Amino acid sequence: MTENENMEYRMQIEIFFEFACMDYTDKDTSGRYARARMILDQHPEIAQFDIYTSSIVGDIGTVKNLLKQDPSLARQKGAPRNWDPLLYLCYSRVNSQIEGHNTLEAAKILLQNGADPNTQFTHPYGSIFTAVTGALGEGERGPANQPEHQYGFELAKLLLDAGSNPNDGQALYNRMFKPENDVIHLFLSYGLKANDKVNWVENSEYGMLDFLLGYAVKQNFPQRVALLLEHGADPNSLDFYNKKSHYKNAVANGNAEIAELLVKYAPERAAEMT
Repeated sequence: MTENENMEYRMQIEIFFEFACMDYTDKDTSGRYARARMILDQHPEIAQFDIYTSSIVGDIGTVKNLLKQDPSLARQKGAPRNWDPLLYLCYSRVNSQIEGHNTLEAAKILLQNGADPNTQFTHPYGSIFTAVTGALGEGERGPANQPEHQYGFELAKLLLDAGSNPNDGQALYNRMFKPENDVIHLFLSYGLKANDKVNWVENSEYGMLDFLLGYAVKQNFPQRVALLLEHGADPNSLDFYNKKSHYKNAVANGNAEIAELLVKYAPERAAEMT
């Protein structure tokens, strides 16, 4: 490889790192992940460049070989974002179809070699983005720009089985915008509790289920309201954002079914609510 070819190759690796993973900024777009896939197709050897690129694409053989040489790489932070390999894998949206590439299997290998299932990064505004957050994806920019990982729930369950914290506030936030409750069910099944607090405000006393309840009330998601109340969300708590009672928000939005549910779970306040 000539000097110019080497420089070009290094530049392609830098671009690959930039475009391969979501970072939960306004830069997240489907076109970026497509560009990373194109680079991988043109330069498949990038998969063997280091533990980070091999984790991003799920190059099972390379991940195994590198960890056999140095098991500490499973927790080693590095590459442009200073993440460990498991974070790069969980936020990757390359979805390589190359034979021998499988990010779910690569994640298993990383965990077997000591990767931290609770690995995370923190945005400047305080929100904590875990490996599970990356696996489940979605968020304010929508599923087209911030899609679920190719192994979404399988990867999330793998991480939770390995000890990830089920009180994953950012993952719950990212997946609350649609009426489906599968993510809430997932975390409840792994131990999310009514006394768990939101984790993006330091030392917060605000309950995670209460936060989700406030959104469900205002969006008229009665099934979610019922689910949260059944699992201990406080019907007497105030909405996280507008500080009004959930009952007042339900009435203001014409959500009679939800208003009745709230009264049902707070009978001592029925007279006040009605």
